Amino acid sequence: MTDTETRLRDYLDSMAATVPDEPPGLELTPRRQRHWPVALAAAAMVVIAVPVAIHLSDRDKATPPPPAETTGNELRLPYVLQGAGPGTLHDGKQTVTWPRGLDAPLGRVNGGWLTVQESIPSKIGVGTPDGRFRQIGPTGADFGTLSPDRSKVVMSHELGNGKTRIGVYSVAGGKELAAITLPFAPTIIWAWNQAGIWLGSENDVGAQPMLWQPSKGQPVQLSIPGFDASLVGATDTDKVQVVTRTDKGRAWCLKVGSVKGTGLAVDREYCGTGNQFSPTVSPDGRTMIYPGSSSSVDGKRTVVPQPVAIDVATGKVTKLRLPQEMPSYPPPVFEDDTHLIYTDTSVGGGTPPGQAPATDGKPVIRCEVTSGDCQLLFTTPEGVFLLIGRG
Repeated sequence: MTDTETRLRDYLDSMAATVPDEPPGLELTPRRQRHWPVALAAAAMVVIAVPVAIHLSDRDKATPPPPAETTGNELRLPYVLQGAGPGTLHDGKQTVTWPRGLDAPLGRVNGGWLTVQESIPSKIGVGTPDGRFRQIGPTGADFGTLSPDRSKVVMSHELGNGKTRIGVYSVAGGKELAAITLPFAPTIIWAWNQAGIWLGSENDVGAQPMLWQPSKGQPVQLSIPGFDASLVGATDTDKVQVVTRTDKGRAWCLKVGSVKGTGLAVDREYCGTGNQFSPTVSPDGRTMIYPGSSSSVDGKRTVVPQPVAIDVATGKVTKLRLPQEMPSYPPPVFEDDTHLIYTDTSVGGGTPPGQAPATDGKPVIRCEVTSGDCQLLFTTPEGVFLLIGRG
């Protein structure tokens, strides 16, 4: 079983019983998984190596291909349907053979899609339309994240001595453009948006994030009271969404804001009670999502906690009227600034190697966050595992 499948199994197994609707909460037992960690670095950190400034030529500033043309109920995000043998990547009207072992696309880039080859050790690179994989950066790298303009990728590479090297590479040529070494391992890369690269130590509970601008020197250590090691970047802005906790972890708040000094200037917060969950935020930073763990069916039957969208400017809360119950993990993904995709990627255990995953058909649902209207787009075929990517 891969890391991805293990994370999905653990989070789905952790779903708890119904809780009151006001305020919404998510009664899940926290699970600390590699790609969805619940820990960051200790407050005082020393940077070992001074970063090298990025100097980009016009050749480096590659413009990624536009989103693929779509019709009908097709997703506006790339996704992979994986059965036995090679999978098929769908990106609008385009279909590409996707070699087994490549994870979901991390984003569109010139020449293909950034992805991870889930070998041991893992590799980060570009999956191409002709079914090949071009590696970028060192073998064993993790947490690959694209720059806002899609021309660069940052990744985390454990050095084996309690340290981690964070490297920035050109997508087009694979050249290293900047790097720092941090005195802890592993180091997670939360996001890369207009503010910079958001970093932290994965295994230190209660620690704080850092913000690195490669062209300006060393990372800045931030201090966000109650930070609960959950940070999502609004990719088109300098804003991030974080989760904070109080009352010995029983009460939480979603907060969207931008860096001010070494803290977070909060634009909007939305609070409730419950355990760990995986929130998300729109690319333009205007909509927070509390994903809930179940659904409201046709507006008649409410199963709580209720998924909601929160308008950052006004504070308006809109219930998302999902047509059927959905798991809280994986968290929903924004197609664009106003459309959200819910998926169910659970699989059965005990599938022999080389055979299709033991799974029934799974729903893929689109919600419009300003109205709360949701619709079923399609159901995956039986025995096929869905890997939803980023645009």
